Amino acid sequence: MPGVPSGRGCEACRKAKKKCGQELPSCLRCTRRGLQCNGNGERRYKFIQEEILPKRKKEPSPDKAVIFLAKPVPALSDEVSSLASAFVSTLSITDPRYSVMCYGVFLPDIPARMGKHPALDASIAALTHAYPVVHTSQPTQLALSKYGSALAALRVALEDDDVKKSMLEILCAIYFLMVTQIWLSRPGERTLSHGEAIASVLDAVAGTFDITNLGNGFAHQLLAALCLVVLMESVFNPKCNLHPWYYTNIVALSGPASPKNLDTHASKKGGLTHDSLCLWTLAQIPLYVRNPSRYLIEINIAYRNALVDLQELSTRKARFLTHIASLPDPSKSPLGSVLPLLQTAHSTLLAVTLIYNILLSLYCPSSDSIPPTLTNLPYGPSPYSSTLPSQSELDHSATHLISEVLILAHTVSRYRPLGAAYMPIALVAAYIVCPASPPNTSEQDMLMGMLREWETDFGCAKWVGVAERCRGKFWEMRTRGERWGIMMQGVAQEGWSEVANGEVGLSSAEERVGGCEGDVGCAVQ
Repeated sequence: MPGVPSGRGCEACRKAKKKCGQELPSCLRCTRRGLQCNGNGERRYKFIQEEILPKRKKEPSPDKAVIFLAKPVPALSDEVSSLASAFVSTLSITDPRYSVMCYGVFLPDIPARMGKHPALDASIAALTHAYPVVHTSQPTQLALSKYGSALAALRVALEDDDVKKSMLEILCAIYFLMVTQIWLSRPGERTLSHGEAIASVLDAVAGTFDITNLGNGFAHQLLAALCLVVLMESVFNPKCNLHPWYYTNIVALSGPASPKNLDTHASKKGGLTHDSLCLWTLAQIPLYVRNPSRYLIEINIAYRNALVDLQELSTRKARFLTHIASLPDPSKSPLGSVLPLLQTAHSTLLAVTLIYNILLSLYCPSSDSIPPTLTNLPYGPSPYSSTLPSQSELDHSATHLISEVLILAHTVSRYRPLGAAYMPIALVAAYIVCPASPPNTSEQDMLMGMLREWETDFGCAKWVGVAERCRGKFWEMRTRGERWGIMMQGVAQEGWSEVANGEVGLSSAEERVGGCEGDVGCAVQ
């Protein structure tokens, strides 16, 4: 039963026997001293084990009375309990600029898994101690120490003979360490890529999970988040590949789109589900980028479907904003949490559509050989035409897409760093395809300016370098194609391979912890 409740001060103030101001997310004393503020504002109770007696019958005989003891419930240790409290406090932050919920909808299920696997607990400790760096941009020695301890625990877990029995916890630990690396990284540092590390672990456990029986719970959501990380990096990194097991089971993790309905624009299920944003469709993009000539028909179909999805999403977003504005007090409406999801989907869909536009621009017929297809869509080609769009149609679409990227980036910039971390991929794609002619110079400068701003959010970000290399190679290949008037078969594949083989932009913290290699990739390998 609960004893006398104690105060609500944080652990650091209680240990120092100082009065805690209980400010959120960190009290003033912890903020001044650079300490991790854990347990702030939480009511603590002490519990004792009780004896449970059976119900007495009428005047039972003393020699027949039996005392039953309740089976004790395994309790978390004080350290794990304090860690769980700190993690929950981190999850409770609703400010979109600093909300960690952008990293996965499975995060609220993590506290129930704590205390069961040392690698997972160590990675959570590293994550919670690194979180203040998002505010201060100054890694503390304690955060680096926790990060090093988590790497060591991960190596031990990966060397265990029964590693597959706890693979979900290990995958989750790797994901948390990836996020921690991003937060702790400083400009100019390099390590092995996150996507390669996660892909190698997914390869090691290929076939361990029956994805069709995972449902929509923790395991399903975690695997979907990990696969999305690998997909995003594999677009620019040819060393980052998914196991064939992934493509075999991708439909179970995906949305409505599948190989059977990719050739037509499938009906939507409502909500935020679009065929162009499901995992199965996104999984094809690395294949398209590495060998566009082989998948030219599929790219054209995916591009036209993406244009329709983009038009529908824009319409839905406009109706939603109109509805929110009509409410008496929009700031108190629970629908406010839907807007970040719409903006994330909008940015991702813009990036995907621009990538398709870039690939088709290397193979499309010249503007003089094919008349433009009439359409009511502002983006250009008709979604129901099976012919390749002309260069003028693609340029027309790119102009509208670039304008949307600029408007969206300006709108969501106030949610940086965490609430707008999805935006740089769309900015890079828009910068690649943006023409260098004088009418477009201002847009090109604005895109580069925004990339430089987003690059300051995390030290590991290399968006400017990736954008410059990809843009240079793209316009070199496109200029050759327009001058020769030929299809760039083979040359495009070689060119994109050269871009992908360049410096990868998804780098992270170098070794700064004694006795550690310094990144997740080293721990996995």
